[in-house]
Amino acid sequence: MEKEIKDSYRNIKMPEKSKERIHSEILRSGTINRKNRHLFRAWRAGLAACLAFALVIPTSVFAVEKISGLFIKEGAGQYETRVELYGDKESALAEKTSKKDRKYIKVDADFGSDYKLVGDIEYYSGEDGKMHTKKVKYKEGMDGTYNYAHKNGFSAGLDFFYNVLYIDTNKDVLLDLYNLVSQKEITVNGHRALLCRMNTIQGSQYAKDHDSDYTIDLYVFYDEYGYVIDFCGMQGLGEDALVSLAKKATVTESEKDKASRYELLSHYNKANMVKLDESKTREKINHQVGKVSQTLKNDGFVYQVTDVTVSSKVQDMDGDKFEDNTKKSLWGKDGKLRPYTRETLQMGDGVKTPERRVVGTQKVQPKMVYVTMKVKSEKNNNLFSLPDVIFADKDGKDYYQIWSYDNYNRPAAIEDAFMDRMPCYFKETSGGAGFWLKDMNAGEEAVYHFAYLIDEDLEDNMLLRLGTRQDKLKFIDLSK
Repeated sequence: MEKEIKDSYRNIKMPEKSKERIHSEILRSGTINRKNRHLFRAWRAGLAACLAFALVIPTSVFAVEKISGLFIKEGAGQYETRVELYGDKESALAEKTSKKDRKYIKVDADFGSDYKLVGDIEYYSGEDGKMHTKKVKYKEGMDGTYNYAHKNGFSAGLDFFYNVLYIDTNKDVLLDLYNLVSQKEITVNGHRALLCRMNTIQGSQYAKDHDSDYTIDLYVFYDEYGYVIDFCGMQGLGEDALVSLAKKATVTESEKDKASRYELLSHYNKANMVKLDESKTREKINHQVGKVSQTLKNDGFVYQVTDVTVSSKVQDMDGDKFEDNTKKSLWGKDGKLRPYTRETLQMGDGVKTPERRVVGTQKVQPKMVYVTMKVKSEKNNNLFSLPDVIFADKDGKDYYQIWSYDNYNRPAAIEDAFMDRMPCYFKETSGGAGFWLKDMNAGEEAVYHFAYLIDEDLEDNMLLRLGTRQDKLKFIDLSK
């Protein structure tokens, strides 16, 4: 089961052990911030393979009998490209067919022994408090993603996926693509295609650290059926390799019950083609925020943080209590964390400016924030998970979530230690896939010691987040 879990989450950019464990934590509900666009496609692909979403299919769906007069045009800025049907004058869907006349397609491909199709597993919490799996039931028109993992593993940066998109939109603009550093028209198996490369972080000295980000898109238009297929690859894969993989795919008309899954283009655009809104810099936290030593209850647990210690040195230097032993590279023989060069980022709209670019650097001393927490379970078979953290400013009695951590770029070793906002150190860990987890029964009490790796200038903005339901979260202010 652990191997299935690991395979299903390969598309998410995070440490290998974090991907193994993510099934037990269940990703917290909420929107994905496109300020982290280098993670956006990766998260979306992983979530599509692993979580069941309650989505509504549009009541009116149009079928494009044939795409004619396809135009690829420059957008309002150098980083935007638009794909239109009939240009500026005619309606893109002048000819419409009824839903019953819609064509279905089957995508077949042999991508070779280096790749394996992964996904189709859904994780859910049972009444026994433990995680269970079942095969995902896809809603028609809501997901056309097929994920392929390379035999060399996620960190090799060679994974890809393709998404079958059915053109149902009644707008002239099919695709409005942002944050592109390059785009060119090519032909794939006799079909018109658009090859795009997304900007990761312009001007970064850590560009190689982003090889496992999904930055390459190849949109292949199947005019005769009214579909477009988006082949999306990791940066390390490269454009030529992604094109070669796309050429191995064959598309034929099919009966509905034998057809490939697809996603409505209108739904895809709603999720992916939204310009960034940089005006929102913080958001009020409308949940209880407790203090150190205060007792809180949530999810069948009683919590109390009894101590918070900030240090530039690590404990247990053998690394056994760290979630990834490669983190030994973060400190020297004396246990002191090594300073690193942090890049300051400026956010853009992805149209006239790149979504993220480096505008400065500074030497930063990382710190370990050690937390001691008393936990008591109020029920049997209760799965306790260490809390993650968010960053917040305090204004009077109110707290406002901020995204200051994401305004910087760091080397991979630092980013991975805090990629999922979870502790990188847990003294009482059981190790393996259950690194962050402890099974507890009613009345059972324990004291846990864990720590987060954080930049020294952000340590006063940390809130522990308790709970898994977005509407019932509670927080603990770690500042003293």
